[in-house]
This record gives sequence, C-alpha cells and structure tokens, in this order.
Amino acid sequence: MIMFQENLTPSSSRATSLAVVSGSVSRLAGGLFQSVRHSARALHALGLDVQVYGLEDAHSAVDRGEWQPLAPQSLARAQPKALGFAAGLETCLDQQKPDLVHQHGIWMGFSHTVHRWARRHDRPVVISPRGMLDPWALRNAWIKKAVAGLLYERRNLRDAAVLHALNATEARALRSFGITQPIAVIPNGVTLPDSDARPGPPRLLPQDGRRMLLYLGRLHPKKRAAELMKAWAILCDQNDPAVRDWRLVVAGWGDAAYVKTLRQIHTKAGLGNRLILSGAVYGADKASMLAHASGFVLPSLSEGLPMAVLEAWAFQCPAFLSAACNLPEGVQAGAAVQIATDTDGLVRDLRVALQRPDLEKMGAQGYALVQNRFCWKKIAADLNAVYAWRLRGGPAPPSIQGETHGAT
Repeated sequence: MIMFQENLTPSSSRATSLAVVSGSVSRLAGGLFQSVRHSARALHALGLDVQVYGLEDAHSAVDRGEWQPLAPQSLARAQPKALGFAAGLETCLDQQKPDLVHQHGIWMGFSHTVHRWARRHDRPVVISPRGMLDPWALRNAWIKKAVAGLLYERRNLRDAAVLHALNATEARALRSFGITQPIAVIPNGVTLPDSDARPGPPRLLPQDGRRMLLYLGRLHPKKRAAELMKAWAILCDQNDPAVRDWRLVVAGWGDAAYVKTLRQIHTKAGLGNRLILSGAVYGADKASMLAHASGFVLPSLSEGLPMAVLEAWAFQCPAFLSAACNLPEGVQAGAAVQIATDTDGLVRDLRVALQRPDLEKMGAQGYALVQNRFCWKKIAADLNAVYAWRLRGGPAPPSIQGETHGAT
C-alpha cells in the first residue's frame, strides 16, 4: 500500500483538496448520479475543496447544473472508447494537486489513470466499488474484468488507502475478493423532499383510482424487471384479488436489446394500463411517480445500496425488496418486505405483500429510517473522518471495519 509522506499532509489551516472521479456525471450513471453528486455537494458544504471528474456522455452538459455549486468536468473518452479511459484526467489532477482522490466505480480505464497519478505523487486513494466486486457482478462480463484486473485494477485496489463499502454485505464481498486494506462501511444517503410541496399526480399515468406499484431505475437483467412483469401478468390473468386495484409501472432505461425484451413481454401481456412500461423519468416526473406510488418493488440479484429504494422511503412509500438489495434494516424497521427474484416466487410474495393492511405504516417507517440513518450531512461527516484519518493519522473512525493497516 502507498505510504504517505509527512510533507504531503494537508495543513489544518486550509481546506482539504478532494478529487472525485466517477464513470459519469450525468443521469446515465443511474444511482451513482444521485449518490456521488449528493455526497460531493455535502462534502463541499463541510468546507472541503471538491473537484469532480467524469467521462463525457450525451447528458453531461445538460446535467452539469444539477451539481451546483460544484462544476464537474466531463472528459472525452480516449480511444478505444469502450475501455473507459478519460482523456486529460491526469492533466486535471496535476493542475488540482488534490490531497486525496475518491474513485467511484472500477473496471474502467480511469482506474489506471488514478492509480498511476497517485503513485507518482504519493497521494492516498479511497475507492468505492459500488457493488462491482459482488459475486454476481464479478460473474457478469467476467472476461473483460479478468483482463482489466490483470492490467491495472488489482494493483489499483491493492494500493488503495481505504475501500468504501455501502453495507456489511459489500464489505464481506470485498474481503472474499482478497481485499486486505481497511474498509469503511458508510451507506448512501437521500435528500428528503419538501413536505410542504407534494408533487401533483404523474402526468404520464391515467388518474383512475388504481394504486401504483413502482419499479424505477436501470433496466438490466440483474434487476429482474422481466420476471417482475411476467409475475404481474400471471396475477392479472388469474384475476387475483391482490392486484385488482393496482397497476405496475416499470420506469427506467437500459440497453436496447433488454428494453426490446421488456416491450415484447408488455405487448404479450395485453393488460392495458394495468401494466405500463413508461421509459425513463427524471426530475419532476420522477418525484411525482415516487410521491404517488403505493409500493416500490426491486427484485434484484445484485445491488450495492440502491438509491431508488431510499428515495421511495423518503416519499413514505413501502418497499418490496430482494435480499440482494442489501437493506436488511428496512425489513427490521418494518419499512420493507423481502421478496423473491424468480417469476413464481414473485407471484407468491406479491400476492401476500400487496394485501398487507399496514402498507401506510411501512411507508412512515421508511421515512423515519432515512431521516435518522441515511441523511447526507451525516454521511459526508463520516467520509470526511475517513479522509482525515488517512491524511493525518490517529485512531481509526467508527466506520472502519477490520483495520489491517495502520494510518501513517
């Protein structure tokens, strides 16, 4: 692991300079657009000098304003573009001269750039794999990841000062992968909506009195939207009492081939407005969906810590989640019900879950949970404590699990 020279420790008389590096700074990052953006802004509010860098995409320019008062830099993809190298990233880091780099996401070429820059300047790096070292994620596109691991990623992970896990499950996955560095367990957060300004009903949906079961997020095979839609079709075909006054809305974006599969399922089901595939929703449309949903569903096979669930709880919406969503505290607090990930299991579990008499109470429990545990101010303070520990030494902060290397 990199050793940090005393003369590189930031002076207590000036703000810590932090570089935040992510694969994208736009909505195309999915949950990371919310989590990385809000954590960076909260760290800035604590007084850190924060600069953000990401790969340029079709929405970077439009979404740049969402980062205010920060101004992220979108860097062009170097050739070959599929490898995820950020042109000019090393130059940006040379100009900023950050005390510490926090990298979000792995398996892309910018990992190599961050690692090379940190070695050259003897600066600490904190890495948030964001679920990308979970067993399911490692099996997906494993050849590409094996090559990236050999070329740069294993060295980058080995030399990191701290690995950041979103929960205890991810921390165990990091250890199973062979990570020996200290691991900070710090969750994602959520911004609570203005209680005095509830959004109006979704303009994309008919107002016919049906309750909405909402899936909102990336459309990817691991998140099991196809299995969910098939289960819904079975329940509706059986005229099951559990779903008579409900509609399922699947809102999100994804690869064209998978979206085509979902459209075929939607067409075959022939359920009219009882099953709606709405496409991606953002901004006011997204807030309206969440505010008027009566249940949120995510039967995923692999998650870090899903932002959409926290957002649903912030709108007092009960959640129906698979174990892989890594939010057992939601079940423990009475804010969520655990569900299966396969079609037959979803039929069984939704038949029971949607008829629960305490759904409104579950939503209130979810709101209390995010209010007390998942607020950005606390999360930023916990991250800043980790940064200060790696830069200045002293006792490890409470978020550090299983320290195997002392701070220098």
